Amino acid sequence: MPDERADHILQGLWRETILLVIGSGWLLFIMTQPAFHSFFIAENFEYLGLYRTRGDDFWRALLSPTNRIFFRPVFYTFSLPWYFILPLEPWAYHLRNFAFSIINLLLLHRVLVRLVASRRARILALLFFALSKIHLTTIGYLNIFDAIVTLMLLLSTILFFQRYIVHWRKLDYILGLLFCFLSVFSKDYGLVVVFVVGALVFSYGVEFGKWRTQAAWWVLRLSPLVVMVFLYLGLRYMVVDSPPSFDPIYSPQLSFNVTIHKLVILTSTLGNLSLAPGGITGASGLGAWFTVTLWGGTTRLSWGDGLLCVCLIALLVVTMVRGRRAGRTLFFPLVMMTVYFTPTLLTRNLQMYYHYEALAAMAIMLGLCFERIDNRLLNVWSVAIVIIGINGAISNYTSVYGWQFVAGKTQEARMPIVERYRGQTIESITFLTSERPLWQFALGNEAYPLLPELMSLPKLKINYISHREMPTRQTLTNAANLLLDIDDGFADSNTQQLTTTAFEDDSSHTPLAGNITAHPNPVTAGNSPGTTIITWSTRNVSSSQVYVSESGDPEKLFAQSIAERDGSAEATWISKGKTYEFRLYEGTEHKKLIGTVKVRWSGE
Repeated sequence: MPDERADHILQGLWRETILLVIGSGWLLFIMTQPAFHSFFIAENFEYLGLYRTRGDDFWRALLSPTNRIFFRPVFYTFSLPWYFILPLEPWAYHLRNFAFSIINLLLLHRVLVRLVASRRARILALLFFALSKIHLTTIGYLNIFDAIVTLMLLLSTILFFQRYIVHWRKLDYILGLLFCFLSVFSKDYGLVVVFVVGALVFSYGVEFGKWRTQAAWWVLRLSPLVVMVFLYLGLRYMVVDSPPSFDPIYSPQLSFNVTIHKLVILTSTLGNLSLAPGGITGASGLGAWFTVTLWGGTTRLSWGDGLLCVCLIALLVVTMVRGRRAGRTLFFPLVMMTVYFTPTLLTRNLQMYYHYEALAAMAIMLGLCFERIDNRLLNVWSVAIVIIGINGAISNYTSVYGWQFVAGKTQEARMPIVERYRGQTIESITFLTSERPLWQFALGNEAYPLLPELMSLPKLKINYISHREMPTRQTLTNAANLLLDIDDGFADSNTQQLTTTAFEDDSSHTPLAGNITAHPNPVTAGNSPGTTIITWSTRNVSSSQVYVSESGDPEKLFAQSIAERDGSAEATWISKGKTYEFRLYEGTEHKKLIGTVKVRWSGE
């Protein structure tokens, strides 16, 4: 029978929920301030591009593939209206992502209220989630609104099925099914939510002594979930066909190398550490201080982060062992973490935001363990979460993730392009650049219509050419079809002088197999060491490695891109009196050199 007394107690905990959400939300706002300063990038307009390319037909776009290989009707539906509601200013979309992040904090606490009896355990579990540096990316990288929506739908599904298990109310059951349906149709592996619901029912809805009767009862009530899965798979096959076999990043395949990378990134996410190469997990926090203090110098590998990682893993193991008295209730968050983390191992996208749901699952698991461990270990966790928060804050304020770097490039184009040509009668803009992949990611194309929307020219065509192609395109330019040289500060290249220069200097712009740059270079720093951002791209290969030689010393691996044509990483150890040569190699065999850049330190 429904437990009315328990319901009354839970209603009384709304005051705790409101106070904790306000407090943790304020901490989240402080920690993610750098995110609010990031500009748009082209990818932020993906769903609007889908709508535009389908003739502004909502339903046609809804039943169309995203990026040719995904079927994400719920993400499309959640994202499209904001382009017509909010002003086309980045701050408005950052606030949107932040507001929905606050909703997730509220939902997570309400889930914890129904699972964890100890108030202190609930507070620590919620702070563990709220203080993660993953929020910098979900709030700053605007199209990762998708991840925020995914978690919101997942937590809503869990919450209403929790309520149904306790109270057997028809409305809770209907809402649980609704949010489960939306979760299934959110993304390609959104259907794993049915396993989470099944684990929740097994952990809390079935008594061992009555399992036969109750299992049959639940099988009938959970049967609509199976229908949802087959409906999604059928529609997906009709819209997109089978999973892609041609995409270098998203074609499903299991790789030992990628699996290890993602496990390292997951660990980094849990502890706000920086363990992965290539700037994927951001700048180091306290780990960098430990490295300098304990080892007496700078190093590309933060031994301090490694030390903190070992401590975190040891603390997690001890907590799980002592918290095992939670019994089968731990099965639910364990399944939740597993089913949302495992599918990511089949792709080569290494970004942290793929672990958003796994982070929430770990918060729930820790909450269940916290109320079963002794006060001494709980005190250790209190200190650990403070360290995690400080680590995350330092990292957030010192990191330059790839999306932040690209957003900076986009902002460079705002005055010379957006403000200068907005509203004019322009049919096309062709950009002349030696870094085509970078600027396509920054400024977009027909599928990612950043410039057409910002310039209020929805039919504007965007093209990119190399310096070698410029002479053949020059004759096609006029007042309505612009040719702008990105490498020359977005200068208008529709002049005879520039045309002649292009013919004379054409050999110096012959496209290479790869391109690598450093910014700033030289590195200007008041005190050594300084920091520079290394950015690279390849034209014909989908993996690459960057090695660095310090003042002629033997090369050491600096960063790599796995199944990606471009990447960026921070070098935070540029020291006085030394010269650093960064060398870009094709593939992962360290054989074919395709680009170099030298970086030096300047104290000016």
